[in-house]
Amino acid sequence: MKITKKIIILSVIILTFCSISWSEVIEGIAIKVNEDIITLSEFNAMWVPYVQAKISNKDLQKNQLIKLLIQWQIFEQMAYEKGISITNAEVERALEERFAQEGIQGWDEFMTMMQQNGILSKELALRQHKLALLSQRFLMYLRYNNDPEFKIDNVNDNDIKKAYKENLKSYMGQERRKIRHILIKKSDDMDDQTYAKKRELAETIGKKAQSDYNFTDLVNKYSEDQLSRSKGGVLGEFTREKLEEFDTKIDSDIAKVVFSLNENEVSDVVESKLGFHIIQVIKIIKPDEKDFNDMREEIKLKLEEQRYLKKMQDVLEKKVKNARIVILVD
Repeated sequence: MKITKKIIILSVIILTFCSISWSEVIEGIAIKVNEDIITLSEFNAMWVPYVQAKISNKDLQKNQLIKLLIQWQIFEQMAYEKGISITNAEVERALEERFAQEGIQGWDEFMTMMQQNGILSKELALRQHKLALLSQRFLMYLRYNNDPEFKIDNVNDNDIKKAYKENLKSYMGQERRKIRHILIKKSDDMDDQTYAKKRELAETIGKKAQSDYNFTDLVNKYSEDQLSRSKGGVLGEFTREKLEEFDTKIDSDIAKVVFSLNENEVSDVVESKLGFHIIQVIKIIKPDEKDFNDMREEIKLKLEEQRYLKKMQDVLEKKVKNARIVILVD
């Protein structure tokens, strides 16, 4: 799961809190950041899962969470000053879209992915994604508004040419494979007999798919992936790198298998923690070298975005140092 680079950039700032005070707990309030508060119930919803997980260095982890929440709160204030905000409904819609695009089967599966990145609570995951959306909207604002507080050096032709030369390989693109699959699901609590039956069924379907059977018909009859079944099993177009990321999440070798197949060829059964996959490569899309003139505007936008992100980081650091912060959790 993709924690975005924008989140990481905004989250790893080393902060020196010049005006933080630690006080006795006031009922209902955990942290006060300028005029905003983070309630005790909000804080506990994010912190208690770490306590329950019996993490080591508990005090250090708690302090890091507090600093992160303060940082995010000040970033929200910074955005609000510019008339930029994100509603909880927008966050939920964005996550629903992500679930659909990545084939994530609900919050349980999503939180399993989040836990691999150290995010143990739904509330913290929601706040993190709110920050991602807010940073994207903030960047859009900066792109179309000449805000003197966030002034950056103009990107010139020399900057663009240098970036093109340094990243020439990436601008040539990567080969992509359009794939579809049939999935027979499994679960961790499945007994050996059920596992064997599922495996045997997948092997039988795979042999049919590799012979003269219509793949779409097999998808409709057998596949337990409800999302892709409505599209004939189609998952989309993927680079090897993207599939390898997916493999890491579901403990499989799908990328290796997919990029060993020819067009229209069907794989043997591939196992993952989701179940048993029979995969067909529908189309192989070869990479095209992109001309500098075709890439000029895209490179310029990326360089501007990098400079705006750095400027946002600098401004955020200053606002944190000057903020009125009271921490009321011990």
